[in-house]
Amino acid sequence: MPNIDEALRHPRLRDCDNLLGSYIANKMLKQDKEVGTLSFADGPRENRIRAYRRFMRNELTEFEHALSAYLNHAVVDAGSRDPLRYFIGASSLYNAIASAPSLPRNEEELAQQQNSILTFNYTYPFRERERYFPGLMSINPIHGVLSSDPVRAEIIIGIDVVKQYRNGKRELVNDEEIVTFTKTYRTLQSTTQHGMKSDIFGQGTLDCIKFFGHSLTEADYSYFRSIFDHVDLLW
Repeated sequence: MPNIDEALRHPRLRDCDNLLGSYIANKMLKQDKEVGTLSFADGPRENRIRAYRRFMRNELTEFEHALSAYLNHAVVDAGSRDPLRYFIGASSLYNAIASAPSLPRNEEELAQQQNSILTFNYTYPFRERERYFPGLMSINPIHGVLSSDPVRAEIIIGIDVVKQYRNGKRELVNDEEIVTFTKTYRTLQSTTQHGMKSDIFGQGTLDCIKFFGHSLTEADYSYFRSIFDHVDLLW
């Protein structure tokens, strides 16, 4: 924020050290009436921070809409070539994961399970759940689901809520300027707005957690920590 704050005071600044700040400040001047007023540059810094947050959230929303439109186009294009390929593949994968490690199991045994899925995909293949996804009780799309209307996109993009340092130290983000851009904050906000269940695993005792296709990098540490803490798993 300091470089951008400086550029907001001098929006025509063009020095190389503050090129990004100058670009953002000039774009804000064109889009925000408050930023364009004569008193804005010399007013309280809190006003500039508030305008900057508002601008960046709008930019993030526009990016999410653009990504949603692109992904919807890709889904429609793939479906026109082979309408059932993704659906059948998802059903087969679910059955394989749900059956492990005691392969094979029949559909009757799978139907007696009570499975919950946490998915990080934007697509939603869980049609005809009882027939093709036996035993599946709940689905929680962590980062939202694609909408056919990109303007109403509910997909979530954000930064990690945990800071990672080179020396291995980790700490939660507590800076008010950036906390509203974290995935955790935005997911909780979406859950509140759309009335989603707060218990991501539904009801009952959890017997087993299975991971598939998830990165094990440092950047995903907070996901595993949140899941394990949620079920009170010591690690």
